[in-house]
Amino acid sequence: MDANRSVAGDVPPAGQFACRSVSAHSGPASSGSDRHGHGEQDSFSLAEGSWLASRRAMSILGNTGCPPPVDRIGTQGEDTEMVISTPSVDVRRSAERFATDFGWLESKHSFSFGQHYDADNTHFGLLLVNNDDVVAPGTGFETHPHRDMEILTWVLRGQLVHQDSQGHNGVIYPGLAQRMSAGTGILHSEKNDSWRLTGADTHTDPVHFVQMWVLPDENGIRPGYEQLEIDDAALRSGLVPVASGRAEHAGAAAISIAQKHAALLVGRVEPGGAVILPDAPFVHLFVADGSVELEGSGALETGDSARISGGAGQRVTAGPAGAEVLVWEMHAALAA
Repeated sequence: MDANRSVAGDVPPAGQFACRSVSAHSGPASSGSDRHGHGEQDSFSLAEGSWLASRRAMSILGNTGCPPPVDRIGTQGEDTEMVISTPSVDVRRSAERFATDFGWLESKHSFSFGQHYDADNTHFGLLLVNNDDVVAPGTGFETHPHRDMEILTWVLRGQLVHQDSQGHNGVIYPGLAQRMSAGTGILHSEKNDSWRLTGADTHTDPVHFVQMWVLPDENGIRPGYEQLEIDDAALRSGLVPVASGRAEHAGAAAISIAQKHAALLVGRVEPGGAVILPDAPFVHLFVADGSVELEGSGALETGDSARISGGAGQRVTAGPAGAEVLVWEMHAALAA
């Protein structure tokens, strides 16, 4: 199937089921390789809301279980990028994150998500979602829809099976960058049941991954999917652009995103090693594993993050066990 072909028929029209919400009722992953519309839907409660996005604003109506309403700034055909006159660093500790625990799913949310809402913590820069998820074996997110969102998934440990209504299916593992452009609408599932797809022995290992959402430059693009494995040696050489819409990363980023003001950089930093953060109006540093020392701000442990406005290329030094860091470089923002 053409990876850029629009979804038709099985995707709800605009104004319906635009985001996902999970319920506490979970069961084992459904069997078979084609699970769209045939899984155990009681384990995944579809959000009954909509993303109604225009050139300047996006609103959410009803009980969406999604990120909150935001306005677009500098992301809709505007070439002028933002400049922050007063630099600041906002450190967020792991324990301060919103938490969801359904038994089969343990999730920590850096921003408002699902039943968790804080009007003062809805996004940073262009980043609306930074979910740190652990999914038990044989379970996962049943088929659910998205639209008008760039969704990036980075696996830390284990294997995650992706299947979507565009015909893509496969196993995502550490070092494999994955991007799904929801565009006009797409259905997908995410399961920890790789043996059903590969025929390998059943395993008992959870899958641990970080999923991140940013808005695209424009709404209504064709849904798409891209993935690419990144060499471990490259990840250990510094901050690597694994997903980007920035012009300077053309040909260098592993995968592209439909957001010209944003890039995701990843680094696996050796003990005592250091990387330099990008100089950008908005930088989001997330310590996915290990610990680091952020220049001027002190120690950050696993799950901690720093929201840097008007960054000036701070140094990040890994602790004694090394660190894996996810860094968003953003040159535009959303406003409540």
